[in-house]
Amino acid sequence: MLLVLTFFACGGAEAPTASTPAATPTPPPPPPEVHGGFFVWYNPGKMVYQSADGSAWKPVAPLPSELDNWYNSFAADAAGRLYVIDMHRELWTSGDDAKTWTKVVRAGTRPAGMDDASMFICGGAANQLAAVSSAGRTFASTDAGQSWVETGRLAPEGASGSGGGFQGGCAFSADGKRLLAEGWYFDPAGAQLGVSADGGATWTVQPRPESNIATNGVGFVTGGIAYAHGGGYSQGAVSFLPDGGQAWTKSGEIRGAAGTEYAQQIAATDGANTVVVWQNPAKGASGGAPVPALAFVSHDAGHTFSEVKGPVAADPTPESSDEYLGMVWSNGKAPGPLPSPAAK
Repeated sequence: MLLVLTFFACGGAEAPTASTPAATPTPPPPPPEVHGGFFVWYNPGKMVYQSADGSAWKPVAPLPSELDNWYNSFAADAAGRLYVIDMHRELWTSGDDAKTWTKVVRAGTRPAGMDDASMFICGGAANQLAAVSSAGRTFASTDAGQSWVETGRLAPEGASGSGGGFQGGCAFSADGKRLLAEGWYFDPAGAQLGVSADGGATWTVQPRPESNIATNGVGFVTGGIAYAHGGGYSQGAVSFLPDGGQAWTKSGEIRGAAGTEYAQQIAATDGANTVVVWQNPAKGASGGAPVPALAFVSHDAGHTFSEVKGPVAADPTPESSDEYLGMVWSNGKAPGPLPSPAAK
């Protein structure tokens, strides 16, 4: 115990005072609850993880068990509502940062006007969604996916994408005026990358970063378009196309400091300067050391990246090829209840 003595001038005598207990340290405040940010879905486990900016991750909750785990497309609208759609066009939505989900469209059904194909989706204004199907058609919804109308085509008539694992991505610009979409496995048209200024009715073809690469995520960033590619059989990278430009610039290879990766990667952007690439844990290439979960974070629109740890220490099913990913950024607003379905 600390003894505090005070000296008084009283006939030359020194009088001790009572001891004063040391103050109890004030505990630090709890970290603020994260609302919005980046959400990544990782199978096995169907778990969704969340990060404010890609630098630290926490588990949220698994996706509904009814959803198919082969290929899920994630989206978020400007009201903060999250969406996920699987290969069977089963569409779910969440208004509480992926903690709970509500089914909007049940598996095996087809919203009015939609073709019987797999598709990916992206969100715009509140309750606004766009979708691109593996047949090259584009659709729009203004009631959180409860009903849809066809808008146009990203790929020419006769396109036939791979229904069992159709790859692609789409995104609205921050002001909602432009729509960006990329589709892979179109036959005979080949891969397509386009921008629409009329909600998907017409598309302006954009040059591709390379002739034969699918995307792990596309998005508008400050001053242009970010196009994530690679991972799996090749090193990941992000290419950048400035607004109105025809030439892409490419980031350095996205790999961990420990060495070469051999794992799938998925990417998303906040629509401005932050781009996050998430890499699932997997077996190393040619029998090499297992790859950990990593996140690569860019704050300059995807030009340079720094590495941070992901939330998963190791692949829980290393002998199974069941690593599937989905990723989206949400602004974290509280969207409220689902709207009434739009009039047919």
